[in-house]
Amino acid sequence: MPVKNTPPTSPSHIMDNLDVYEDDVEEIIEENNINDLNPEEVEDLEYNEEDFDDEDDMSTDDPARDDADLIFDNHTGSVFCCDIEPKFGQFAVTGGEDDRAFVWDINSANIILECKGHSDSVIGAEFSHDGTYVATGDMKGTIQVWKMSTKTCVWDTNTDELLWLKWHPAANVLLVGTDLGDVYVYKIPSGEFKILAGHGSKSNCGVVMPDGKRLAVGYNDGTVKVFDIKMTNTLHRLQTGNPDSDACITCMDASSDNNLIITGSLNGEANIITTQNGKIAGTLSTVQTASASTAAASDDDDDESREMNTIESVAFCKDSSLSLAAAGNLNGVLCIWDVSRQVARHSIKQTSGISRLIWDRNPHFLYAGCLDSSVKLYDVRSGEIVREFLGHRRDILDIAISRDGNKLLATSDDKSARVFSTTTVDR
Repeated sequence: MPVKNTPPTSPSHIMDNLDVYEDDVEEIIEENNINDLNPEEVEDLEYNEEDFDDEDDMSTDDPARDDADLIFDNHTGSVFCCDIEPKFGQFAVTGGEDDRAFVWDINSANIILECKGHSDSVIGAEFSHDGTYVATGDMKGTIQVWKMSTKTCVWDTNTDELLWLKWHPAANVLLVGTDLGDVYVYKIPSGEFKILAGHGSKSNCGVVMPDGKRLAVGYNDGTVKVFDIKMTNTLHRLQTGNPDSDACITCMDASSDNNLIITGSLNGEANIITTQNGKIAGTLSTVQTASASTAAASDDDDDESREMNTIESVAFCKDSSLSLAAAGNLNGVLCIWDVSRQVARHSIKQTSGISRLIWDRNPHFLYAGCLDSSVKLYDVRSGEIVREFLGHRRDILDIAISRDGNKLLATSDDKSARVFSTTTVDR
């Protein structure tokens, strides 16, 4: 593993003056031998084959129905991440626990490209802004970029342990966050890069502001930094909570008007941060008041309860005329806030935790990927569920929506990805 603040071994150089890459933005804005064992030991190793099969048999968890139009089942482990090609919505990319990533046709499930070369769980898989490239990254820090037109790997590198990767919204620039806290900014396909320096705490998440010039990063100690991507300097740095507490930043999003960031944390709090001055404009909570029986719980129960307060996803409504933001936690609490007034419009307690939130193209609707194997669609005006997408048999781990809003992609612990049509939803 490279020493902190030491660039990865590939690429081999840093540009002296890397413009974010302003020119690009401007153009488009081990195992035992059984023969060595004695008979008693062999007998101890015997197992009931039916019991073994049941462990991996998901039929007992079959859903009431399967709404999926298409199932992609080429993964052999949990499918952690997904994305839909943004330009035409024809292809999907998925990455999983089986150290594999695939690009496949969203209408037929035919494999277009297997992104070989990973040796650990693939936790990042995303198309570039125009669909020209797809990037895949695994936990060991192996990152690959594939060109869709030729289906070839045009660039790869190894970094510190990877925590997240994200494409720039308007340029072929890939941003990568690591466990040592540094964020690498790569120009693709040349591989020229610059570093946004960390401060010794893990870089857990990041979001590029809509202006394309700034990057907000959330860290394990509760710190949030806003960087100038071109100049690599820190514009703002603030502490959102006690670094020795549960202030760890777990997720974040940026408002479409460039003015605000929302962060989620382990303690169930979401902070609204003003990007112009780097100050906290408001703190909102997803933690619901404990009942009397809960209040009398043991310390172990308290620890588990705190963990369940973890906010897994936050999202601003992309319609700037609606000042709304949403947050979902592992305890199943979905909060929808009126950001301008800093009040909760709805606080909804589900029976299962929430792993991912995405706003629909219609700003009055919000998708929630849930740990009960469903994706729920909420009408944020009423707080009611208007549709549930069923078919998966384990936790939903990620979801994605096509640009036209007509297809919903969900990945799961059940080793599959499913594609659902949303055209029948009255919205």
